[in-house]
Amino acid sequence: VNGDASGCPVTLGGGYRNGHFTVTGNEIYDSGSHGINFRGSHILIEKNIISRFGLTHPDVGGIYSFGKYQSSTPGTVYIDRTVRNNIISNPDYVTPVLNSGDVLEMGIYFDSKTCNVICTDNIIIETGTGFYTNSGFNLELKRNIFYKPRKHGAEFHSIWSDTPVSNIDFQDNKIYSPGEAILLLNNKYGLIDQFGTFDNNYYLKPDEGIYVKSHKGWTNYENFTLSQWKTRYGNDLNTKTSPTTSKVSDIYYNNTDRVKKIDVGTNRIDINGNPLTESIISFEPFEGMIVLEGEPGQKSIPVANSNSDSNSNPDLKLENEPEENLIKLFPNPNTGIFRLQVKLQNTDEQINIFVFDASGITVFQTRENPAGEYLDKDMNLSFLPKGRYLINITGVATRVRKQFIIN
Repeated sequence: VNGDASGCPVTLGGGYRNGHFTVTGNEIYDSGSHGINFRGSHILIEKNIISRFGLTHPDVGGIYSFGKYQSSTPGTVYIDRTVRNNIISNPDYVTPVLNSGDVLEMGIYFDSKTCNVICTDNIIIETGTGFYTNSGFNLELKRNIFYKPRKHGAEFHSIWSDTPVSNIDFQDNKIYSPGEAILLLNNKYGLIDQFGTFDNNYYLKPDEGIYVKSHKGWTNYENFTLSQWKTRYGNDLNTKTSPTTSKVSDIYYNNTDRVKKIDVGTNRIDINGNPLTESIISFEPFEGMIVLEGEPGQKSIPVANSNSDSNSNPDLKLENEPEENLIKLFPNPNTGIFRLQVKLQNTDEQINIFVFDASGITVFQTRENPAGEYLDKDMNLSFLPKGRYLINITGVATRVRKQFIIN
Protein backbone atom coordinates (compact mmCIF):
# COMPACT_ATOMS: atom_id res chain seq x y z
CA VAL A 1 0.00 0.00 0.00
CA ASN A 2 2.99 2.36 -0.06
CA GLY A 3 3.61 4.64 -3.02
CA ASP A 4 1.35 7.00 -4.93
CA ALA A 5 0.17 4.42 -7.45
CA SER A 6 -0.55 1.69 -4.91
CA GLY A 7 -4.19 1.57 -3.93
CA CYS A 8 -5.13 4.06 -6.67
CA PRO A 9 -7.84 2.77 -9.05
CA VAL A 10 -7.01 5.14 -11.95
CA THR A 11 -3.41 6.09 -12.79
CA LEU A 12 -2.65 7.95 -16.03
CA GLY A 13 0.65 8.82 -17.71
CA GLY A 14 4.13 8.70 -16.26
CA GLY A 15 5.12 5.81 -18.48
CA TYR A 16 5.19 5.04 -22.17
CA ARG A 17 2.11 7.15 -22.84
CA ASN A 18 2.21 10.82 -21.86
CA GLY A 19 -1.34 11.98 -22.40
CA HIS A 20 -4.47 12.07 -24.54
CA PHE A 21 -6.67 10.60 -21.81
CA THR A 22 -10.34 11.17 -21.06
CA VAL A 23 -11.71 9.94 -17.74
CA THR A 24 -15.43 10.54 -17.30
CA GLY A 25 -18.50 9.03 -15.67
CA ASN A 26 -16.69 6.85 -13.11
CA GLU A 27 -17.69 6.15 -9.52
CA ILE A 28 -14.71 5.44 -7.27
CA TYR A 29 -15.23 4.40 -3.65
CA ASP A 30 -12.96 3.26 -0.81
CA SER A 31 -9.57 3.64 -2.49
CA GLY A 32 -6.43 3.11 -0.47
CA SER A 33 -4.53 6.02 -2.03
CA HIS A 34 -5.72 8.65 -4.54
CA GLY A 35 -8.94 8.32 -6.48
CA ILE A 36 -7.45 9.44 -9.82
CA ASN A 37 -3.72 10.07 -10.36
CA PHE A 38 -2.83 11.77 -13.65
CA ARG A 39 0.21 13.04 -15.52
CA GLY A 40 0.70 13.95 -19.16
CA SER A 41 -0.81 16.41 -21.64
CA HIS A 42 -4.21 16.66 -23.31
CA ILE A 43 -6.19 15.23 -20.39
CA LEU A 44 -9.86 15.66 -19.50
CA ILE A 45 -11.21 14.46 -16.15
CA GLU A 46 -14.88 15.23 -15.68
CA LYS A 47 -18.11 14.08 -14.07
CA ASN A 48 -16.51 11.48 -11.83
CA ILE A 49 -17.70 10.67 -8.31
CA ILE A 50 -14.91 9.92 -5.81
CA SER A 51 -15.74 9.12 -2.20
CA ARG A 52 -13.76 7.74 0.75
CA PHE A 53 -10.14 7.74 -0.38
CA GLY A 54 -6.78 7.56 1.40
CA LEU A 55 -7.92 4.65 3.56
CA THR A 56 -4.44 3.12 3.86
CA HIS A 57 -2.11 5.84 2.60
CA PRO A 58 -1.56 9.41 3.88
CA ASP A 59 -0.70 12.43 1.72
CA VAL A 60 -3.27 11.82 -1.01
CA GLY A 61 -5.91 13.55 -3.10
CA GLY A 62 -9.25 12.57 -4.53
CA ILE A 63 -7.78 13.82 -7.82
CA TYR A 64 -3.98 14.06 -7.81
CA SER A 65 -1.23 15.16 -10.17
CA PHE A 66 2.55 15.49 -9.90
CA GLY A 67 5.25 17.38 -11.76
CA LYS A 68 5.48 19.50 -14.89
CA TYR A 69 7.65 17.55 -17.37
CA GLN A 70 6.94 14.67 -19.74
CA SER A 71 8.93 11.64 -18.58
CA SER A 72 9.67 10.40 -22.10
CA THR A 73 10.63 13.88 -23.39
CA PRO A 74 12.64 15.72 -20.71
CA GLY A 75 12.08 19.45 -20.71
CA THR A 76 8.66 19.22 -22.38
CA VAL A 77 6.07 20.81 -20.08
CA TYR A 78 2.64 19.27 -19.65
CA ILE A 79 -0.15 21.26 -21.33
CA ASP A 80 -3.91 21.19 -21.95
CA ARG A 81 -5.32 19.54 -18.81
CA THR A 82 -8.87 20.04 -17.52
CA VAL A 83 -10.49 18.84 -14.30
CA ARG A 84 -14.17 19.83 -14.14
CA ASN A 85 -17.57 18.90 -12.76
CA ASN A 86 -16.28 16.19 -10.44
CA ILE A 87 -17.75 15.42 -7.00
CA ILE A 88 -15.17 14.46 -4.36
CA SER A 89 -16.02 13.66 -0.74
CA ASN A 90 -14.37 12.00 2.20
CA PRO A 91 -16.98 11.80 4.96
CA ASP A 92 -16.29 10.03 8.25
CA TYR A 93 -12.60 10.04 7.46
CA VAL A 94 -10.51 7.50 9.39
CA THR A 95 -6.78 7.98 9.95
CA PRO A 96 -4.97 5.64 7.53
CA VAL A 97 -3.15 2.59 8.78
CA LEU A 98 0.25 3.89 7.64
CA ASN A 99 -0.13 7.37 9.08
CA SER A 100 3.23 8.54 10.40
CA GLY A 101 2.34 12.15 11.17
CA ASP A 102 0.06 14.82 9.85
CA VAL A 103 -2.59 13.37 7.59
CA LEU A 104 -2.94 15.19 4.29
CA GLU A 105 -6.03 14.09 2.39
CA MET A 106 -6.98 16.76 -0.11
CA GLY A 107 -9.93 16.99 -2.44
CA ILE A 108 -7.77 18.10 -5.37
CA TYR A 109 -4.00 17.83 -4.89
CA PHE A 110 -1.60 19.33 -7.45
CA ASP A 111 1.77 18.24 -6.12
CA SER A 112 5.34 19.31 -6.91
CA LYS A 113 5.16 21.89 -9.75
CA THR A 114 1.91 20.74 -11.31
CA CYS A 115 1.03 23.24 -14.03
CA ASN A 116 -1.31 24.19 -16.86
CA VAL A 117 -4.56 22.84 -15.44
CA ILE A 118 -8.04 24.32 -15.73
CA CYS A 119 -9.93 23.22 -12.63
CA THR A 120 -13.56 24.36 -12.64
CA ASP A 121 -17.03 23.56 -11.27
CA ASN A 122 -15.91 20.78 -8.94
CA ILE A 123 -17.67 20.01 -5.65
CA ILE A 124 -15.37 19.07 -2.75
CA ILE A 125 -16.99 17.92 0.49
CA GLU A 126 -15.45 17.25 3.92
CA THR A 127 -11.88 16.57 2.88
CA GLY A 128 -8.85 17.55 4.94
CA THR A 129 -8.12 20.53 2.67
CA GLY A 130 -10.23 21.36 -0.36
CA PHE A 131 -7.40 22.24 -2.75
CA TYR A 132 -3.64 21.89 -2.24
CA THR A 133 -0.61 22.64 -4.39
CA ASN A 134 3.17 22.58 -3.95
CA SER A 135 4.72 25.21 -6.24
CA GLY A 136 1.91 24.90 -8.76
CA PHE A 137 1.74 27.46 -11.55
CA ASN A 138 -0.56 28.39 -14.44
CA LEU A 139 -3.57 27.03 -12.58
CA GLU A 140 -7.12 28.26 -13.18
CA LEU A 141 -9.48 27.49 -10.30
CA LYS A 142 -12.98 28.85 -10.84
CA ARG A 143 -16.52 28.13 -9.67
CA ASN A 144 -15.50 25.29 -7.39
CA ILE A 145 -17.32 24.55 -4.12
CA PHE A 146 -15.26 23.56 -1.06
CA TYR A 147 -17.65 22.56 1.71
CA LYS A 148 -16.56 21.96 5.31
CA PRO A 149 -12.86 21.13 4.87
CA ARG A 150 -11.44 19.92 8.16
CA LYS A 151 -8.31 22.05 7.78
CA HIS A 152 -8.27 24.74 5.11
CA GLY A 153 -10.28 25.63 2.06
CA ALA A 154 -7.24 25.98 -0.20
CA GLU A 155 -3.47 25.82 0.38
CA PHE A 156 -0.73 27.27 -1.82
CA HIS A 157 2.80 26.25 -0.83
CA SER A 158 5.65 27.97 -2.67
CA ILE A 159 8.42 25.61 -1.55
CA TRP A 160 10.56 25.04 -4.65
CA SER A 161 13.15 27.77 -5.19
CA ASP A 162 13.24 27.26 -8.96
CA THR A 163 9.44 27.23 -9.28
CA PRO A 164 7.54 29.58 -6.97
CA VAL A 165 3.75 29.61 -7.00
CA SER A 166 2.67 31.89 -9.84
CA ASN A 167 -0.13 32.73 -12.25
CA ILE A 168 -2.93 31.39 -10.06
CA ASP A 169 -6.41 32.46 -11.15
CA PHE A 170 -8.60 31.79 -8.11
CA GLN A 171 -12.03 33.32 -8.72
CA ASP A 172 -15.75 32.66 -8.23
CA ASN A 173 -15.11 29.82 -5.78
CA LYS A 174 -17.30 29.14 -2.76
CA ILE A 175 -15.64 28.01 0.47
CA TYR A 176 -17.63 27.17 3.59
CA SER A 177 -15.07 26.61 6.34
CA PRO A 178 -16.01 26.17 10.00
CA GLY A 179 -12.51 24.80 10.67
CA GLU A 180 -9.22 26.64 10.34
CA ALA A 181 -8.45 29.28 7.71
CA ILE A 182 -10.09 29.76 4.33
CA LEU A 183 -6.66 30.13 2.67
CA LEU A 184 -3.20 28.98 3.80
CA LEU A 185 -0.24 30.51 1.96
CA ASN A 186 3.38 29.39 2.34
CA ASN A 187 5.80 31.91 0.82
CA LYS A 188 9.08 30.14 1.51
CA TYR A 189 10.03 31.16 -2.04
CA GLY A 190 8.29 33.88 -3.97
CA LEU A 191 6.07 36.70 -2.73
CA ILE A 192 2.41 36.26 -1.88
CA ASP A 193 1.42 39.29 -3.92
CA GLN A 194 2.93 37.53 -6.94
CA PHE A 195 1.00 34.27 -6.50
CA GLY A 196 -1.77 35.42 -8.85
CA THR A 197 -5.35 36.68 -8.75
CA PHE A 198 -7.71 35.98 -5.86
CA ASP A 199 -11.09 37.70 -6.26
CA ASN A 200 -14.88 37.45 -6.60
CA ASN A 201 -15.02 34.47 -4.24
CA TYR A 202 -17.39 33.61 -1.39
CA TYR A 203 -15.60 32.94 1.90
CA LEU A 204 -18.32 31.64 4.22
CA LYS A 205 -17.14 31.59 7.80
CA PRO A 206 -20.05 32.33 10.15
CA ASP A 207 -17.81 32.23 13.23
CA GLU A 208 -15.51 34.84 11.63
CA GLY A 209 -12.00 34.14 13.00
CA ILE A 210 -9.06 33.57 10.64
CA TYR A 211 -9.72 33.95 6.94
CA VAL A 212 -6.14 33.79 5.67
CA LYS A 213 -3.04 32.33 7.30
CA SER A 214 0.44 32.82 5.88
CA HIS A 215 3.88 31.63 6.86
CA LYS A 216 7.39 31.49 5.44
CA GLY A 217 8.53 27.89 5.41
CA TRP A 218 6.44 26.99 8.49
CA THR A 219 7.76 29.94 10.49
CA ASN A 220 6.68 33.56 10.90
CA TYR A 221 2.97 32.83 10.91
CA GLU A 222 0.53 35.68 10.29
CA ASN A 223 -3.26 35.55 10.57
CA PHE A 224 -5.61 37.86 8.68
CA THR A 225 -9.27 38.74 8.80
CA LEU A 226 -10.81 39.20 5.37
CA SER A 227 -10.51 42.99 5.57
CA GLN A 228 -6.87 42.74 6.66
CA TRP A 229 -6.14 40.37 3.77
CA LYS A 230 -7.70 42.81 1.31
CA THR A 231 -5.77 45.75 2.70
CA ARG A 232 -2.43 43.98 3.00
CA TYR A 233 -2.24 42.34 -0.42
CA GLY A 234 -5.05 43.87 -2.48
CA ASN A 235 -6.57 40.43 -3.05
CA ASP A 236 -10.24 39.40 -2.86
CA LEU A 237 -11.42 43.01 -3.09
CA ASN A 238 -14.80 41.85 -4.44
CA THR A 239 -15.02 38.69 -2.36
CA LYS A 240 -18.07 38.33 -0.10
CA THR A 241 -18.28 36.78 3.33
CA SER A 242 -21.05 35.08 5.33
CA PRO A 243 -24.46 36.74 5.05
CA THR A 244 -25.56 35.19 8.35
CA THR A 245 -24.19 34.38 11.80
CA SER A 246 -26.06 31.08 11.83
CA LYS A 247 -23.74 28.06 11.76
CA VAL A 248 -26.36 25.79 10.21
CA SER A 249 -25.65 24.90 6.58
CA ASP A 250 -26.10 22.14 4.04
CA ILE A 251 -24.82 21.32 0.60
CA TYR A 252 -27.09 19.91 -2.07
CA TYR A 253 -25.89 18.55 -5.38
CA ASN A 254 -26.90 16.41 -8.32
CA ASN A 255 -24.63 13.42 -8.93
CA THR A 256 -26.65 12.07 -11.85
CA ASP A 257 -26.59 12.74 -15.59
CA ARG A 258 -30.12 14.17 -15.66
CA VAL A 259 -31.87 17.16 -14.11
CA LYS A 260 -32.83 16.36 -10.53
CA LYS A 261 -35.24 18.10 -8.14
CA ILE A 262 -34.08 18.32 -4.53
CA ASP A 263 -35.92 19.48 -1.40
CA VAL A 264 -33.65 21.98 0.39
CA GLY A 265 -36.08 22.62 3.27
CA THR A 266 -37.63 25.82 4.61
CA ASN A 267 -36.21 28.98 6.18
CA ARG A 268 -33.20 28.77 3.87
CA ILE A 269 -31.08 31.47 2.29
CA ASP A 270 -28.45 31.38 -0.40
CA ILE A 271 -24.89 32.64 -0.01
CA ASN A 272 -25.99 36.21 -0.76
CA GLY A 273 -28.48 36.15 2.11
CA ASN A 274 -31.34 35.96 -0.36
CA PRO A 275 -34.28 33.89 1.00
CA LEU A 276 -35.04 30.88 -1.18
CA THR A 277 -38.52 31.22 -2.58
CA GLU A 278 -39.10 27.50 -3.09
CA SER A 279 -38.07 24.42 -1.15
CA ILE A 280 -37.87 22.25 -4.29
CA ILE A 281 -35.00 23.29 -6.57
CA SER A 282 -33.94 21.80 -9.90
CA PHE A 283 -30.25 21.00 -10.24
CA GLU A 284 -28.46 20.38 -13.51
CA PRO A 285 -26.13 17.33 -13.66
CA PHE A 286 -23.16 17.77 -11.32
CA GLU A 287 -24.45 21.14 -10.12
CA GLY A 288 -24.29 22.01 -6.42
CA MET A 289 -25.41 24.70 -4.00
CA ILE A 290 -24.54 25.73 -0.44
CA VAL A 291 -27.69 26.54 1.52
CA LEU A 292 -27.67 28.40 4.83
CA GLU A 293 -30.21 28.69 7.60
CA GLY A 294 -32.06 31.98 7.78
CA GLU A 295 -31.71 34.11 10.87
CA PRO A 296 -34.02 33.16 13.78
CA GLY A 297 -37.53 34.27 12.97
CA GLN A 298 -36.79 34.87 9.30
CA LYS A 299 -39.42 33.47 6.97
CA SER A 300 -39.10 32.37 3.40
CA ILE A 301 -40.78 34.61 0.85
CA PRO A 302 -44.23 33.21 0.02
CA VAL A 303 -44.57 31.82 -3.47
CA ALA A 304 -47.66 32.79 -5.45
CA ASN A 305 -49.54 30.28 -7.58
CA SER A 306 -47.67 29.92 -10.86
CA ASN A 307 -50.89 30.64 -12.74
CA SER A 308 -51.64 33.85 -10.86
CA ASP A 309 -51.21 37.35 -12.22
CA SER A 310 -48.29 39.01 -10.43
CA ASN A 311 -49.91 42.39 -11.08
CA SER A 312 -53.03 41.52 -9.13
CA ASN A 313 -51.94 39.53 -6.10
CA PRO A 314 -53.33 41.36 -3.04
CA ASP A 315 -52.34 38.56 -0.68
CA LEU A 316 -48.57 39.05 -0.71
CA LYS A 317 -47.76 39.27 3.02
CA LEU A 318 -44.67 38.90 5.16
CA GLU A 319 -44.35 38.20 8.83
CA ASN A 320 -42.00 40.22 11.02
CA GLU A 321 -42.05 43.37 8.88
CA PRO A 322 -39.11 45.51 10.08
CA GLU A 323 -39.79 48.69 12.01
CA GLU A 324 -40.21 51.88 10.03
CA ASN A 325 -37.19 53.49 11.67
CA LEU A 326 -34.86 50.92 10.06
CA ILE A 327 -36.01 51.25 6.44
CA LYS A 328 -37.88 54.01 4.64
CA LEU A 329 -39.13 53.87 1.07
CA PHE A 330 -41.00 56.85 -0.34
CA PRO A 331 -43.24 57.55 -2.05
CA ASN A 332 -45.09 54.26 -1.73
CA PRO A 333 -46.97 53.49 -4.00
CA ASN A 334 -44.77 54.92 -6.76
CA THR A 335 -44.02 54.72 -10.46
CA GLY A 336 -40.85 52.71 -9.89
CA ILE A 337 -38.89 55.85 -8.98
CA PHE A 338 -38.42 56.26 -5.24
CA ARG A 339 -35.99 57.08 -2.44
CA LEU A 340 -34.57 54.28 -0.27
CA GLN A 341 -33.12 54.98 3.17
CA VAL A 342 -31.76 52.23 5.42
CA LYS A 343 -30.13 52.52 8.84
CA LEU A 344 -27.14 50.16 8.84
CA GLN A 345 -26.30 47.94 11.79
CA ASN A 346 -22.58 48.22 11.00
CA THR A 347 -21.07 51.38 9.56
CA ASP A 348 -19.47 51.12 6.12
CA GLU A 349 -20.72 47.57 5.50
CA GLN A 350 -21.26 46.35 1.95
CA ILE A 351 -24.96 46.14 1.15
CA ASN A 352 -26.81 43.87 -1.28
CA ILE A 353 -30.18 45.02 -2.61
CA PHE A 354 -32.62 42.44 -4.02
CA VAL A 355 -36.06 43.15 -5.45
CA PHE A 356 -38.59 40.29 -5.80
CA ASP A 357 -41.89 40.28 -7.64
CA ALA A 358 -45.06 38.79 -6.17
CA SER A 359 -44.09 35.29 -7.34
CA GLY A 360 -40.75 35.47 -5.54
CA ILE A 361 -38.60 35.94 -8.65
CA THR A 362 -35.59 38.23 -8.40
CA VAL A 363 -36.20 41.09 -10.84
CA PHE A 364 -33.39 43.42 -9.78
CA GLN A 365 -30.23 43.29 -7.70
CA THR A 366 -27.29 45.55 -7.02
CA ARG A 367 -24.49 46.08 -4.52
CA GLU A 368 -23.71 49.29 -2.67
CA ASN A 369 -20.84 50.48 -0.50
CA PRO A 370 -22.38 53.26 1.59
CA ALA A 371 -20.14 55.39 3.75
CA GLY A 372 -21.31 55.90 7.29
CA GLU A 373 -24.42 54.89 9.17
CA TYR A 374 -27.02 55.09 6.41
CA LEU A 375 -27.71 53.84 2.90
CA ASP A 376 -29.46 56.68 1.08
CA LYS A 377 -30.19 55.92 -2.56
CA ASP A 378 -32.48 57.07 -5.36
CA MET A 379 -33.93 53.99 -7.08
CA ASN A 380 -35.23 53.83 -10.64
CA LEU A 381 -37.20 50.64 -11.33
CA SER A 382 -39.59 52.24 -13.79
CA PHE A 383 -38.84 49.41 -16.24
CA LEU A 384 -40.78 46.98 -14.02
CA PRO A 385 -44.49 46.32 -14.64
CA LYS A 386 -47.14 47.48 -12.21
CA GLY A 387 -47.58 45.27 -9.17
CA ARG A 388 -46.48 44.46 -5.64
CA TYR A 389 -42.78 43.97 -4.88
CA LEU A 390 -40.49 43.18 -1.98
CA ILE A 391 -37.13 44.87 -1.48
CA ASN A 392 -34.63 42.90 0.62
CA ILE A 393 -31.53 44.63 2.06
CA THR A 394 -28.69 42.45 3.40
CA GLY A 395 -25.23 43.16 4.76
CA VAL A 396 -22.88 41.70 7.33
CA ALA A 397 -25.28 42.74 10.13
CA THR A 398 -28.15 44.53 8.39
CA ARG A 399 -31.26 42.48 7.51
CA VAL A 400 -34.32 44.53 6.53
CA ARG A 401 -37.05 44.28 3.92
CA LYS A 402 -40.14 46.15 2.84
CA GLN A 403 -43.05 45.81 0.46
CA PHE A 404 -43.86 48.47 -2.11
CA ILE A 405 -46.24 48.97 -5.01
CA ILE A 406 -45.56 50.22 -8.53
CA ASN A 407 -48.68 51.69 -10.11
